[in-house]
Amino acid sequence: MQGISRYAEINNYHIQILNSESKPLREKQLLYDAYRKGMAGVILYPVDSVSNFGCLYDLYTMGFPIVVIDKQVFGIPYPVVKSDNYNGAYTVTEKLIEAGNERIAFYAYEEVGSLSTLADRYSGYRDALRDHGIETAYSLTISEYQEGYKPGDPAPLHNIWTTVKEEGVTALLSANEGILELLLLEHINLKELHTIACFSNTSLLRYIANINFCVVQDWVTIGEDAMQILHDQISSGKLDNQVIVVPANLKK
Repeated sequence: MQGISRYAEINNYHIQILNSESKPLREKQLLYDAYRKGMAGVILYPVDSVSNFGCLYDLYTMGFPIVVIDKQVFGIPYPVVKSDNYNGAYTVTEKLIEAGNERIAFYAYEEVGSLSTLADRYSGYRDALRDHGIETAYSLTISEYQEGYKPGDPAPLHNIWTTVKEEGVTALLSANEGILELLLLEHINLKELHTIACFSNTSLLRYIANINFCVVQDWVTIGEDAMQILHDQISSGKLDNQVIVVPANLKK
């Protein structure tokens, strides 16, 4: 929010925060409400890339200014400001390989194809393995979706680590920071893993010693760029379809 609020203050915009609570139906209701109430536009952090296609396409055809951040909405040419998820995942996977790991697992909190962020991160991970001549199997892709449980439920982590042990995994790339909270809640022993890398901006990193690499997203720049695009659309009365990719930073 920092980049968004800073730009809004300078340019005399009033910001109203609407929380979908990660529920597609609530997101749809909030979007239609924003249009009906005459809001100038929306910066949307979508639940996923597919759920509200109908609603969002309606608003697109009606010329309602929307800028999407983080995730793209598949099939609709909304302007997007997102992190460079592909190169972030590719670079951190290379670091894991350089550290001597070949059995590298990928943890996703949803089905990979449901979110553009996950698809980009998974593609970067797999391409880095391929480019370094490392064969891997889909069995090294661990997701809550595949395990058939609700996101955020800590109990199935035991199944995840069973898979890690059975596959001889020595390193893990987590597509987001949610796994950190689960690891801390469950007090899981990480000694089987030499290295863990994740996409995160959280302070929880300090509590897990095995986190060797972290891909950090520049949310301030993402927010400022999104506000600039939205401002331009509101001022011109014309929709935009540009995609801005903001570099992600690798930290040790």
